[in-house]
Amino acid sequence: MCFFAVRDDDISAWTDPGDLDFIYNPLWNKGISISFSVIPAAVKDFHPGDLQRFYQETPRKSLIENVELVTFLKQKLDDGLVEIMQHGYDHQYRVAKSRLWGRGELADKRHIGKLREGNREVFLRGECRWKELHQLQEETLRGKSELERIFHCDIKVFVPPSNQLSKAAIIAIDNAGLDISGIVGLWLDRGFSMTNFFSFVKRWLYRCERGYPFPYPLDYTRHRELVAYSLTPSTNIEKLIEIMERCSSLNAPFVLSTHYWELKKFSHLQESLYQLCHKADLLGFQYRTVSQCFRSGQ
Repeated sequence: MCFFAVRDDDISAWTDPGDLDFIYNPLWNKGISISFSVIPAAVKDFHPGDLQRFYQETPRKSLIENVELVTFLKQKLDDGLVEIMQHGYDHQYRVAKSRLWGRGELADKRHIGKLREGNREVFLRGECRWKELHQLQEETLRGKSELERIFHCDIKVFVPPSNQLSKAAIIAIDNAGLDISGIVGLWLDRGFSMTNFFSFVKRWLYRCERGYPFPYPLDYTRHRELVAYSLTPSTNIEKLIEIMERCSSLNAPFVLSTHYWELKKFSHLQESLYQLCHKADLLGFQYRTVSQCFRSGQ
């Protein structure tokens, strides 16, 4: 039996529950559960998805401050229609001139505007790439505890903001006892062990031989990882359906990753979501949460 999960990132205190209801009610009416990756204490984003205009304000807003959203998610959780995962802690970005080097400056309006002078390209670093180990360890544990206290459920999966991870972030996630949705970073970031080495070899041999990401959960010393497939405005839907068909034939899980604010902004993207769920029905996928997909395998 192959599993299909929908993962939606960036749920935070700034999220309007009406947006979630508008997008996902057609799926909830069919009994399909959505796995939300939730930011415990988010800073506010402006123009997300638009790298030429994006910036943030630095004050954090705790999830619990949005009573309407928390009440909405609790009800869906009680109905078995939602899974809660952890999406960083505050989703704060830094911005730099180089893709590889430098810690960068906070992505507030002043810093990001200065770096963009002369139409210069800038690069965003997610919090799990620029924060240091002591901060990552403290905030990952605190965020997990806050989400578990709010929703009275176990948090099992961590979703890295912007799919960026450092070695320090992986240590913090391991210490929190979480699995990782997405396969990113270098294998040495997991620390050296035979388990980690063989998972790295398995992952890249599969990619080189077949041209597709390794489709099953990968075991590392202290956590598991599972690839997620993005649904964004630039996604090639035909290619995504091809991967779905391949996963179905291999009895492999398929995690579809998206953002509610993009689905709201682009109506064609919302229709693509429904189209892909219909395709999942035709292929015989069983709808599950992301954490349940980690329990599937070869």
